Amino acid sequence: MPQAPARTQYTPRFDRPSAPMPRRSSEAAQGAVAHQDRELRALLRRRLLVFISVVVVFYGVLPLGSVQFLGDPAVPALARWTLVAQFVAALLLAVVGVVGRASHAAVAFVALG
Repeated sequence: MPQAPARTQYTPRFDRPSAPMPRRSSEAAQGAVAHQDRELRALLRRRLLVFISVVVVFYGVLPLGSVQFLGDPAVPALARWTLVAQFVAALLLAVVGVVGRASHAAVAFVALG
């Protein structure tokens, strides 16, 4: 009866010792930090734009259904002032959002050009 071949034990070979990873130069590190800074600023701009959009919709668009009742004498004066204040707040935040977006676009245009 033929015998099965003998198993040989696995012994890994090391041709050369592995060298430690070279450290990044300071310019490369600064470039990585600058890239992360740009990414963080872009993320914060997007979040600010989303926040302003939500607030403008909440204060400016949702109360539009109540505008028809502004002239009704049964509506208290405080309700009228509150509605006007909501529209003013929505308008101011929309202006802040547009100016912030426009200033960012101008800075990007100058940086590219």
